[in-house]
Amino acid sequence: MKPYPRSYSLPPRWRWIFWPVLALSGGGTAVSVWLEDETANAAECLPVAALPAMAALIYWLDHIFFKAGAPDTQDRPGGSAAQGKQK
Repeated sequence: MKPYPRSYSLPPRWRWIFWPVLALSGGGTAVSVWLEDETANAAECLPVAALPAMAALIYWLDHIFFKAGAPDTQDRPGGSAAQGKQK
């Protein structure tokens, strides 16, 4: 008699599945540990990588909002309208 009898054994037609399940579950653990490390790296690096995109967005919004408030060349002291009057 064995000291620790098995409490459950698979039926003969399902015994082949033990090793694939064992291999896949161990591989899943390795993948989750690897993804955890990559997620930590992404959490640290993505905000720094997003800074140029945020700067470009601010520059674009500045261009859109304040372009309308810029004076035309005709309104400036040295603009084309002032040059036409001098002639």
